[in-house]
Amino acid sequence: MPRGVVTTTDGPSTELEDRARDLAARLHQRYVSRERLTLRVLLHRADATAVLVLGEESLRYGIQGHLYGFHPNMARHRVATLIAGRADRLTDVATLASGDQFLDCTCGLGADAIVAAHVVGTTGAVDALEASPVLAELVKHGLHRYQHRDPNLVGAMRRVRVRTTNYRELLPTLDDESWDVVYLDPMFETPILATHGLDLVRRLAVPDRPTRADIAEARRVARRTVVVKDRAPGALLRALGVPVVSKSHRIWYGRL
Repeated sequence: MPRGVVTTTDGPSTELEDRARDLAARLHQRYVSRERLTLRVLLHRADATAVLVLGEESLRYGIQGHLYGFHPNMARHRVATLIAGRADRLTDVATLASGDQFLDCTCGLGADAIVAAHVVGTTGAVDALEASPVLAELVKHGLHRYQHRDPNLVGAMRRVRVRTTNYRELLPTLDDESWDVVYLDPMFETPILATHGLDLVRRLAVPDRPTRADIAEARRVARRTVVVKDRAPGALLRALGVPVVSKSHRIWYGRL
């Protein structure tokens, strides 16, 4: 993993510096005072290769000259599509409905969790698990603070609970049939779309592929459905023994 530090934006308040120190402690990283340095100089002086920059309303991740922040990405379009009365493939495959409980085992930037939270509404629940502590912090911060003119999107974002944990460790601790839907979307080894947001996920996400033992745990925890996402031609779904129920040129979904 990159050698990371935590700092603030220029001219921080004392309260912001305290928040940055708390963030660094949670992530077991060093806090470095900004001192109006450029990020390039700060990284050089700190002998670090990556930095989390906390602002009053922002949290960004800097590495190799790039600065990344949270963005809902396709969740904006997908929520708008649902509001317009058109279908969403994931929520259709999961037969998701108002009041359901949806466990997203592979959060990433949370787009699927946001869409699920819109569908299940205020009477449902969505938890999203993220094994990367840095990515989890970025998504937690973004879901809580990101602003948009669509109140439906914002409301869905605020209802997602991100948990910093690996599904392989958490699933065995959960009760039988405790979630309506358990969802796994493993990170693909090669990108489907070269987007800024997915580049952040590829830099930070913990690479992992579910096993048949993981799927067995997911089936035990799911009250109704386990959904697994794969890219065409569905090699992971075949390896896991999960029947394919929805295909497109790029993405396949399997369901148990």
